[in-house]
Amino acid sequence: MRKPDPALLAAALERIDNFISELLATYPIDPQKLFLIGFSQGSMISMSFLLTRPQRIAGVIAQSGYVPMQSGLQVDEAGVKGKPVVMTHGYEDSSMPLEWSLQSRDFLLRYGVDVDYHNFHMDHTITAESLAVVRAWLDRQI
Repeated sequence: MRKPDPALLAAALERIDNFISELLATYPIDPQKLFLIGFSQGSMISMSFLLTRPQRIAGVIAQSGYVPMQSGLQVDEAGVKGKPVVMTHGYEDSSMPLEWSLQSRDFLLRYGVDVDYHNFHMDHTITAESLAVVRAWLDRQI
């Protein structure tokens, strides 16, 4: 499993945190309905954000990504319990092995994250079928 540079990961998480602060200060957004969505590396960043700053977002839509478990993330164990995450991943993903996704799912479950996990016959992509699952999941959340 790839391990992102810890300094770059920390900087990315800080940028997202600042962006969320700007969003909430500028627009009438209910923070209880603020979800992060990511594909591939964006998925990895979104799940890392949830694990380290769960109070800032409602949940995560993670498509074709993984949790960088060896990156020294300081998981907010109490805060992540029950947080909703939907994960989609391709059986034939040629960029992010299915095993990484399964390990990430299990990692999240160990911390009590409410994971809705789905695999599809697809490569490293988003399909109409996977997007329909994400949309149905998000409709249930909000």
